[in-house]
Amino acid sequence: LFLILIGLVAQIYSHLTLRSIEVSVECEQRVVFPGERMRLCCRIRNTGKLPILNFMIRIPISRYGPVAPADEADYRSLSEISKARMYSEQMGFVLEKRVPYIRGGESLNWEPRLRAVKRGETVLEDRFLYCGDPFGLIHTSKNSRQNCRILVCAQIVPVRVEPFLHNLKFSSQGAKSIHEDVTLIKGNRPYQLFDPVKSINWKLLASQDKWVVNLYDPVCTKQVHLIFDGESYNRKEIPKAALENTLRILFSVIFRLYEKGMGCGISLPKSRACAPRNLMFRDPQALSVIAEYLAKYQILDLEDKTEEKHTILQERSSLSSAIIRAREEKEKARAIPKSRSLFRVKDLLEKNGNIGEYFYFTYDGARFLDNKMLVALAHEKVTIVSYKRYGGDDPARRGRAIHISEI
Repeated sequence: LFLILIGLVAQIYSHLTLRSIEVSVECEQRVVFPGERMRLCCRIRNTGKLPILNFMIRIPISRYGPVAPADEADYRSLSEISKARMYSEQMGFVLEKRVPYIRGGESLNWEPRLRAVKRGETVLEDRFLYCGDPFGLIHTSKNSRQNCRILVCAQIVPVRVEPFLHNLKFSSQGAKSIHEDVTLIKGNRPYQLFDPVKSINWKLLASQDKWVVNLYDPVCTKQVHLIFDGESYNRKEIPKAALENTLRILFSVIFRLYEKGMGCGISLPKSRACAPRNLMFRDPQALSVIAEYLAKYQILDLEDKTEEKHTILQERSSLSSAIIRAREEKEKARAIPKSRSLFRVKDLLEKNGNIGEYFYFTYDGARFLDNKMLVALAHEKVTIVSYKRYGGDDPARRGRAIHISEI
């Protein structure tokens, strides 16, 4: 009876203290680039009157996710047995903090560090909380769920934006791309001999006797529009590094064009987690939306990954039934849909009045002739940016297709 009483007291004590634990986890920097480090701000508070004994918190992290622990003192690696026993899913690491004693009403902070490994999005959702009793007999646990999203954007690499600016500057279609708006004055500078007379600020000259020249904001009358054919990389023989390199170059080009004040939009296809979108230059927060989409982009799954039993080599199967089953599997393999990027073409055609040139990013530039989207844009100026070296014999086709190394 005495032992049963001690066990009952330990059970009640651990459950009461477990209910009084409040944990909040926030990421100091939710948008990062590969190679950067971030800090998780974890606040642990005891809202009850009883002290919490042998407290421990664990935050699991996927082995193949975009982030990984940065400091060895804050995490430990999980074995296959502990993965199956504790989390029932493939987790490679766990952030772990042990505190032997927390008084009633006391709070403490824990700041583990993470590092961004690759492009993608991760959600730190689970927080496993453990606490014990005064006798050391029991360890009660619960899962406190709270979403903490971390977005790892495509890395910015050195790129050349001259091909985009050069084509618009010398384009024969419409007005030039960039000019100064005389109604928007962003500042002034001292007058120099080569400055035109119309740019002199005559009001300052009359009032303060200073020769200064007005500086105007640039206005984009034409835009560059990029089209990303992500599903052209959806083949087994194409390495994953090709898609990652293209995403880095694509985002770097957009970032540099925005730095120069250049009008730039993008058409993004349907992905595993996002619907197709057309983002124009004047859309609010277009750059942040583009960065988020490219970070989340994952190629669509075309093949059915459910395992099926092969029946061709089963015992007691006749030759005719084996041939029939072989034909069925062959037809099933042919029925796998081809990887095609799905765009909102109608929406894009309705907004193309201010676009000077289209740049179509694809894996193989030799396969763009059967693309319905490019057929719809046949009357526009379209340049194919091919990741694979394009060896066409037609000079006109070579002029409309460039290799990605030129960027």
